[in-house]
Amino acid sequence: MLKKVNTPIKVPMKTYVFVLSILAFTGFEYFYRADILLIPIVFYSLLIFFHKGFGVNSSLLVVLMVSILSLLQTLFGFNQNIFIFFITSIFFLGYFLIARITKYHFAIVYDNLMFIISLISLVFFFLTYNDKLLDFFITNVAVYFHPLNIKSNDPNIFTESTNILIYNFKNFAFSYNRNSGPFWEPGMYAVFLNFALFFNFIRFKRLFSFKNIVFIATIITTFSTTGYLGMFFTFITFNLFYSRSKLRLIYIAILLLGSYFVFQLDFLQSKIVDQLQSADSDGASRFGALLIHLQVIGDYPFIGVGEGTSRFIGQYTNAESTANGITLVFVKYGIPFGLCYYILLLKSCKNIVRHLAQQPNKYLGYCLFILFLILAFSQDITIRHFYLFLIFWGLAFSLDYKQNNDKKYKIINNAQ
Repeated sequence: MLKKVNTPIKVPMKTYVFVLSILAFTGFEYFYRADILLIPIVFYSLLIFFHKGFGVNSSLLVVLMVSILSLLQTLFGFNQNIFIFFITSIFFLGYFLIARITKYHFAIVYDNLMFIISLISLVFFFLTYNDKLLDFFITNVAVYFHPLNIKSNDPNIFTESTNILIYNFKNFAFSYNRNSGPFWEPGMYAVFLNFALFFNFIRFKRLFSFKNIVFIATIITTFSTTGYLGMFFTFITFNLFYSRSKLRLIYIAILLLGSYFVFQLDFLQSKIVDQLQSADSDGASRFGALLIHLQVIGDYPFIGVGEGTSRFIGQYTNAESTANGITLVFVKYGIPFGLCYYILLLKSCKNIVRHLAQQPNKYLGYCLFILFLILAFSQDITIRHFYLFLIFWGLAFSLDYKQNNDKKYKIINNAQ
């Protein structure tokens, strides 16, 4: 009897280029301000799309809807110029194209990239405890990696953005030595790590694989409140859906109790208390951002304020940013399209889970949707490239469901 051999799946190198580009222009400290450089990647994806003859699905209508919305925002003066309309349309077309091209390999590539990024960041995180090594990298290496497209003349911006491309030595993080990876801040890094962890346990039906242990360790080193909350939610979700132990309810109770004590730690508790106390006066706090956003939504409910988000929010607060991604969607796109955004996100979550788990499970899809919301509460990630791309990635599988064409995906998805 012949032994079955699992043949490694060859992933096209272009898939790594596309996925890494989405990650970098979403949140890498060196790249994210220069996301205009994503446009050549979009045109490259367009060439591949037509050359390979990829099919079109209904998600292309979303690109059309956003283009019309952006045009209206430009006509009403929310966008500063007509170029915003063209750039927005190109970006959304790119999400559609890249999602169609990478859909069968995205989970594998994302897992591999985040694993490599995690290992590198853990090495540098522990190296930062050595003052001499830290000073060497900051003084002799980081000077060659000033972030792209920084328009500020403030010299402090380079101190706050000290990075070596693959790791960001963010200045404020030194208070308790937080791990930012290559991302612009630790909380943003924790978002990507949590998705890697969640996707992995769906794909392989186990929580404590070697890769997942690396992801968990890396999340811990971010010291991100939202990151910890997302991680505990993932643990609970795993026990609800995949644990076969008769004691799983006890495990869940222990996790809930453990998470309570973790959030009682001084550094986390002080962060939470500060956020609550400054809610009424500081738009930079998560709860304060929520209140500010509600005011903006009330004044501009129909088509949002588009790329003028920061300018219009500035009328309500002196805070540099209002990082609550859940309500920021409605600020930027208005209530009608904001509701469409979350409806499409929920549909995508169900599709993503069906393909990663190789079977439909709407309740697990709801859990993925909740994870999206948890991680967005403290970040503006909902209007950045990664979240928008994931919506299109999930929608890309809709055509497969209608054609019952997911056998190929089941083979690819099992590849390590």
